[in-house]
Amino acid sequence: MINQSQVGRPPTRAQHGLVTTPHNLASSTGLDILRDGGSAVDAAIAANATLCVVYPHMAGLGGDGFWLLADDDGDVHGINASGPSGESATIDHYESLGYSEIPDRGNASALTVPGAVDGWRLAHERYGKIAWDRLFEDAIAH
Repeated sequence: MINQSQVGRPPTRAQHGLVTTPHNLASSTGLDILRDGGSAVDAAIAANATLCVVYPHMAGLGGDGFWLLADDDGDVHGINASGPSGESATIDHYESLGYSEIPDRGNASALTVPGAVDGWRLAHERYGKIAWDRLFEDAIAH
């Protein structure tokens, strides 16, 4: 059994909810959102925004997001919040540079525009219960 003091992450507990992140401040933020009447989506957005500040080497606004969200009736919806690639990232452009296909990796690969924040917006529009501004109060404070 792992001794909690060895891992350096204090548990964040609540009686009627659970939020888990790699940083206790982000987990605490998520729980506060749930206590304020927010949805799980609200808590996820607020926790992720806090991670962007307190755990920036692993979470950031410059990333993408992929959501699977279930309605109360069990219908599942997905949000692909990966941003679009640049307008110039066409096969013609790459062929003019000597490539036969668009590289997946490396300095010539097609980078995308970050989509995480737009994914937050889309998820919040459908599943959010509390004000958008409230979701970012802790991240701003940190």
